[in-house]
Amino acid sequence: VKLAFDYGREELTQLLRRDSDGFNRWEAGNRLAVGILQDLIADDLAGRPLALDARLVEAYRELLTDKALDAAPVAHILTLPGEAYLSELADTIEVEAVHRARQFARRELAQRLRPEFEAVYATQRSVEPYRANAEQIARRSLHNLALAYLLQLDTPELIDLAWHQFDQADNM
Repeated sequence: VKLAFDYGREELTQLLRRDSDGFNRWEAGNRLAVGILQDLIADDLAGRPLALDARLVEAYRELLTDKALDAAPVAHILTLPGEAYLSELADTIEVEAVHRARQFARRELAQRLRPEFEAVYATQRSVEPYRANAEQIARRSLHNLALAYLLQLDTPELIDLAWHQFDQADNM
């Protein structure tokens, strides 16, 4: 049984911010991001300037700053839908437009949420020896996701941060 609800962006934003069920939050966030990315793709194809919906930025900001949330679902929720998935949803696949729209969204999120991503990167870093347990996997996922967003800014200090992480890794 599949239930379909025709939620608007406001309702999806509220579900993303407030739902008590992690899957529902992820589903709302994914649907919100897909809609926003589809609009960006359409704008790119039409030659209009790209602008990221502020609701996504503010919802992501809340997720990044909420210390009560578990790192694993936050990492999943903050992962934008992939290019392959966005292409599957399109009637006509416009590979370059999909790529440009998704990259634009990633860069915009990185720019607008840089302090929050830097804080998450710092707080989720583990100095413990590598272990394959749920807590460390969740922390590494969120930690590495924050770094992936930050690297969209392509600044020397952030590239050095990534190099330092690589150089100090004990589990590659």
